[in-house]
Amino acid sequence: MRYECGCAVAKSRLWACLFANVLAAFLYMAIVFTPYLSRHFLFTLGIPLVLSWIVFAFLFSPKSLGFNPVLLVMFAFLAWVTTTRLLGHGSASWGNVGALMLYFFPLYMYFYYKRLRNDRVSKWIVLVAIGLLTGNVIDNIRLLAIHPYAAKFLTGSLFVDGLQHLNVGTVPFTSAVAVLLPTLLALAGHGKLRLCLYALTAIILSYIYMALSVTTLLIAVWSVILLSLMSIRNVAVRFVLYCVCAIVLVVGMFYLPSLLSSLASSLDTQAIAERIYSISLVLRGTDVAESSFMARMRNLHLSLSTFLSYPFFGVGFQTSVDRYATGVGMHSQVFDDLARFGLVGIVLNGFMYLSFVKPLLRTQMRVTKGLAVSYIAFIIMSIFNTSIFPETGLVIFLLLPLIADLSYKYFYGNRSSCVISGSPKQSNAF
Repeated sequence: MRYECGCAVAKSRLWACLFANVLAAFLYMAIVFTPYLSRHFLFTLGIPLVLSWIVFAFLFSPKSLGFNPVLLVMFAFLAWVTTTRLLGHGSASWGNVGALMLYFFPLYMYFYYKRLRNDRVSKWIVLVAIGLLTGNVIDNIRLLAIHPYAAKFLTGSLFVDGLQHLNVGTVPFTSAVAVLLPTLLALAGHGKLRLCLYALTAIILSYIYMALSVTTLLIAVWSVILLSLMSIRNVAVRFVLYCVCAIVLVVGMFYLPSLLSSLASSLDTQAIAERIYSISLVLRGTDVAESSFMARMRNLHLSLSTFLSYPFFGVGFQTSVDRYATGVGMHSQVFDDLARFGLVGIVLNGFMYLSFVKPLLRTQMRVTKGLAVSYIAFIIMSIFNTSIFPETGLVIFLLLPLIADLSYKYFYGNRSSCVISGSPKQSNAF
């Protein structure tokens, strides 16, 4: 009797640790995915929650906190960045270093939950994360209808103190929902929530448009079109449509400047109209030195030139707004990281990303196609924008892989076993 009572108490304590761990994950996601909280309390509340998550994860299942090659490369890269910063190589503040660590932290969370093999926990994390993003997207649409330029004013040099109290997302939040969009659309092909997911897709596209993020909007629309083409089952029809799209794209390049000019003149949103019009001028060969598009190209060229001057180890973790002093353009994650970390950093990151993503794309499921488009969208976004934020880290390192695992078990049979006996051994993912 005493032995059975002791086992029951021990099991209750384990459940309490798991509950506390998942609660810490929920609260951390709530802070990161809520623009107002992320802007003001990311470190003051986020770091204690991360430490709490680690403690309760260790108390519940120490073995699940082990390492693998992907995590070892991640920690090696972070250790290298931290060490070089301690030695004075780079101008990044310790807040920037902390944000980089928070970006990679969801990768550690994912492998922990993957080793737990508890589908119910994974499912709740996915549902809560999507719920948080949905709620904040809807709230942002409401706020941007009242303050149309709030997202721009809260970004970079246009920062306005009077808008700090608004729960309006900027580039990090917009990037996160844009990367998640293709996978959500792929999930709409299965299950009873199809109409809800289609509606959510339309809501996200509306939000990105209202946020005045042209690059992100173009990537999101391209993602939807690509996923739609990939979802056609008939190979012949799909091939014909690919060819038609290619022909339209090639022919359209001759008329694209005129089409973009007409589109810009028909838009009511001035910021997006100006950006599209500047692109049309560039395509015509007109020198628009003051356009945001040309400024972006100059920043990319600056980072590339710095990388060619310091190809192996880069110039260190630079985040200064004085671009010409550091040689980092601060407008392309890929080219900026080439300038900062050189070939050594890029090789480490490339190995980590490839080793992490490749197992997730192991089937021909529709969801897998959505995941592939999401990661491709993230790569394209990283070429033309900064993309390493805690928000995008949660999406690409935690939310998307958990969706991939749950979908795989749903379609190919549940092969997971739970840590605590008596917990659910089967879970329909979606």
